[in-house]
Amino acid sequence: MRTEDGGESWQAINQLEQPQAEGWTSICTSTHRLLQHTYQPDTLYQQSRCGLFRSTDAGTNWTSISQGLPSTFGFPLTLDVRHPDTLFTFVVNDEDRYPLGDQFTVYRSQNGGANWEACTSGLPRGARARQKILRHGMCSDDKFPCGVYIGTMSGDIFASADNGDNWQMIATGLPTIYAVTAVVI
Repeated sequence: MRTEDGGESWQAINQLEQPQAEGWTSICTSTHRLLQHTYQPDTLYQQSRCGLFRSTDAGTNWTSISQGLPSTFGFPLTLDVRHPDTLFTFVVNDEDRYPLGDQFTVYRSQNGGANWEACTSGLPRGARARQKILRHGMCSDDKFPCGVYIGTMSGDIFASADNGDNWQMIATGLPTIYAVTAVVI
């Protein structure tokens, strides 16, 4: 849906092809995150039940940018506001919502989703990697280089001060973290 008059009227615009699965009428109707490019307002990024997508025409048409990711299911998505073609996401197994394998992994694209790379330096492995992240559990700040932050349902917070290259745990033992917001003072 899109409004161009402050919500007085709405127009259906989603032309995204929606794959069908047994028991679902449309699995792409569950948008987990929707972000807008900082400098190109018609460019949108969407994380949904069936992958990551980009629109360059304000949501009328969508292109998958999931190629190169080990799963199309995930919840969080954030971008570097100074370099908004740099995206960060965390994908999970669509059956149990846990990370794939034994490595807690943030995926980064520095070209609007054309290519993805795993960012794992400083993130947990083994049993500690089995942590869930909710859709608002990842954010970034507006510093240079970009800081990225992740809060888990297990009560851990991880931070990267260098655009996702290196990570460290900055808090542990907190209650379930539903959302993370970064404020630079």
